[in-house]
Amino acid sequence: MEPAWIEFVKWPYEEHTWHLQVTVADGGFGARQEVYADEAHLFEFADALVGFPRSLSDSVSLEIGKRDPKWAHWLLLHAHVVDGVGHAGLVVETSANGIGPHRREAHFVVRCEAASLNTLGSELRKWLSSADTACRVELKNG
Repeated sequence: MEPAWIEFVKWPYEEHTWHLQVTVADGGFGARQEVYADEAHLFEFADALVGFPRSLSDSVSLEIGKRDPKWAHWLLLHAHVVDGVGHAGLVVETSANGIGPHRREAHFVVRCEAASLNTLGSELRKWLSSADTACRVELKNG
């Protein structure tokens, strides 16, 4: 089975705002969503992931947009602890908030090691400060 991974691709949009494409895949299942995100919000998410988890009840979320027809897109990435031996889950929820056949949604959970989420946080921090367009991290499931 193909390993799980997450990829962020950025394009400058406005000062301190990025046009992002976020793709998450777990084996044969995945989702891709484009959103517009504030740079500071992304740094906060990255920093929280670096220190994740601080306790067995810790969780870290990145939410961009809203799951509402008044918004074009919505993305939720929510990391949480699965057990006390280093396993975590990354909840992925996305929506292109169209009507009828123009609406697209995905919801799944990637099981991974908490250390993979720490690596994701470190790599996101470096990437956000760089001129690199893409950041891709494997989410290992021990």
